Amino acid sequence: MPKCDGYYGAAAQLAAANRRARDRKLIKHTELCKHVIERLKNGWTPEQIGNRMIHDQAPLKVCQETIYRYVYSREGMAQELWWYLPTHRMSRKTLAPDADHRAHKGLNNAIEVSHRPTHKREKIFGRFKSHRQAQRFLSARDQINLLFRPRRYQLNATSYRHARSDAFSLWADYTVEMVA
Repeated sequence: MPKCDGYYGAAAQLAAANRRARDRKLIKHTELCKHVIERLKNGWTPEQIGNRMIHDQAPLKVCQETIYRYVYSREGMAQELWWYLPTHRMSRKTLAPDADHRAHKGLNNAIEVSHRPTHKREKIFGRFKSHRQAQRFLSARDQINLLFRPRRYQLNATSYRHARSDAFSLWADYTVEMVA
């Protein structure tokens, strides 16, 4: 038998996955699990369950994400716990399911940013006096942003430069009309 020493990534990954599956809070503490399942079946949301445990200063607390992970795990799916969630969804919906989601170097930013809700974009800009003022600004900005930022991934460099120069000349003509 060959000598096996050193670090093996695949073996470490399997060991970590087994440890995570074995040491999950709702698996390890059966009373806590029964309590959570009972509340889910009584119509409570995972947020309500977690916050109530904090409010009651329970000795064992569980956060909403842990409950969601348990509901969508093998054990939770076997018990069909997803049915007791408020939206009765079989699984969580993904953001832009047809998009190729790649997290490195901002390759997918165009899709991710376009799907962000307006209030997230409001937070980025900040310092608005009211929600309505932010909405007015963003509605105008989105139209101008489409003019000045053509989809780079759809154009080659020459076409992109032409689109940008056309946009700036159009904007210059428009501002002259506005002043006059």
